Amino acid sequence: MRCPGFHALLLTAASLCAWPCAAAAEDALRIAVADYRERVYASWLGQIAGNIYGLAYEFRFIEAPGPDEFPYGFGTSLDRLREFDGAFSDDDTDIEYMYLLQMERHGIEPTYRQLASAWQHHVRERIWAANRMALTLMRAGYGPPLTGSRHHNPQWFQIDAQLVNEIWAVTAPGMVPYATGKTAWAARITNDGFGTEPAIHYAAMYAAAF
Repeated sequence: MRCPGFHALLLTAASLCAWPCAAAAEDALRIAVADYRERVYASWLGQIAGNIYGLAYEFRFIEAPGPDEFPYGFGTSLDRLREFDGAFSDDDTDIEYMYLLQMERHGIEPTYRQLASAWQHHVRERIWAANRMALTLMRAGYGPPLTGSRHHNPQWFQIDAQLVNEIWAVTAPGMVPYATGKTAWAARITNDGFGTEPAIHYAAMYAAAF
């Protein structure tokens, strides 16, 4: 299904990438829309494949490595792929779908208020740790970045931010400072301090990969 909003977002991101990276216009980075679209698709494929296969290893093989023979510990993941006839959403991707929707609705830089409203409308269950506490705080009347603050969210140090914020870098191709700044801002919805740093690191890698 083609989404006009997403197509417009692709064009916006590709055109933003053409902005000068330094004072001289000749230093501008450029990417064709078709190339950008292909790389965005690759980013989703990689993320979904990693998430689905990683589920079989979560909380397992800690004291000893996984098996050396097929299916190498991935049997449960393969069974679920057959059951659903492909990948399925989980808490490592679905928040990003929601963030992308907000960019389509509100522009490339939605506000904390708009994102918090989306959290409360779309997110109901199957989230944990810092994400769960941030949502609880939103429903109690707190808004970001207080929802991720170490003073209010006892799970502020958890890994949630690094799992749900790649979308800010995927929509900022080649713009590493912009991608990391935007990711640092969004990461504070759920996390604080060093709990945001892995997300920022991944944002730099994602943006630079374009």
